[in-house]
Amino acid sequence: MTALATRTRKPPDQDTTEPCKAKFEAVQGKIRKPGTECLYQVSKNLWEGSYFPRLADGKRKKFNVYAKTREECEILLAEMIPKVKAEIAEAKAKLKSITVGINKHTATEQSVAVMILVV
Repeated sequence: MTALATRTRKPPDQDTTEPCKAKFEAVQGKIRKPGTECLYQVSKNLWEGSYFPRLADGKRKKFNVYAKTREECEILLAEMIPKVKAEIAEAKAKLKSITVGINKHTATEQSVAVMILVV
């Protein structure tokens, strides 16, 4: 026991009254969430930013931007994403209006068919 106690003592140059605080540095994760942008370094002087959203038909499509620095690539991605989202929303609205029109058309055909059978 005494040998173990002597090994755990701190050197006299450290002050034991104040706790030792570790320096915190945030580290960016390697994996981003699905549907968000990704940044890759393609070569020494080229960065690729990509965005994988779901389109109106449910499929995923890759949109890319290229820049010389990581910061430029982040800026280009930030500009591109709202444009792509607006295009997708427009396509979804168009698809929804088409399906609503088809459903109304089939409903009137069904009602006419029922009227013919009744008469």
